[in-house]
Amino acid sequence: LSFILHEIKQIDSTSISCICATNLDCQTEAVIYGNNPSVISYDDTNVIYKIPGFIRGCLNSDSLLQSTLRCLYPESNSDCFANLMTYTKTSYGTYNLNISEVDLHPLVYNPTRNRFPPNTLISIIFKEMMLEQWNSSWSYERFYESCAPKYCTYHQKIRSKTIVDILITLLSTIGGLAVSLRFITPHFVKFLFKLWAMIRKRKQEQQEHQGNH
Repeated sequence: LSFILHEIKQIDSTSISCICATNLDCQTEAVIYGNNPSVISYDDTNVIYKIPGFIRGCLNSDSLLQSTLRCLYPESNSDCFANLMTYTKTSYGTYNLNISEVDLHPLVYNPTRNRFPPNTLISIIFKEMMLEQWNSSWSYERFYESCAPKYCTYHQKIRSKTIVDILITLLSTIGGLAVSLRFITPHFVKFLFKLWAMIRKRKQEQQEHQGNH
């Protein structure tokens, strides 16, 4: 019993550089082989073209996400797109498929309008949802109508007095107390003296009354 493990071999190398069973991050550059399409063979001697920006990984999804679209932009590599289309049309003709279905045109990069340069990873383009530009348009009236809320509540912190207002209030309070004490203190002192005199007089009367008995 033997197992054949999926392996990724570097181009122009005789040794196996990575085994997918032990390392899921294996990758190498994608190439076009010149052998008969009906014969599955990855002999490096049959490599006729290395595709710039295209990556071959352990899974098809890995190959896609780790690749770029550089080959599809003529300004990045003038020969890549033409070679890719030639090979694609040849393959379609071999399998008796409709060649007109692959009559594609290269991509055009405009730095003023495109967010993603030709060397951007496809995984990054997917994360950005493949959107080149957001056209923001909002209407609070339409949003309110679509939601149709019964009522709305919100919390808002409002500072009723500033530091200056607090200082003015404090000084006013102190001034008011000072004026009040100026009028109240003399009367309060007189009241205390009268109360003390009444207490002394009552004690004297009690002592005289006890002396007579």
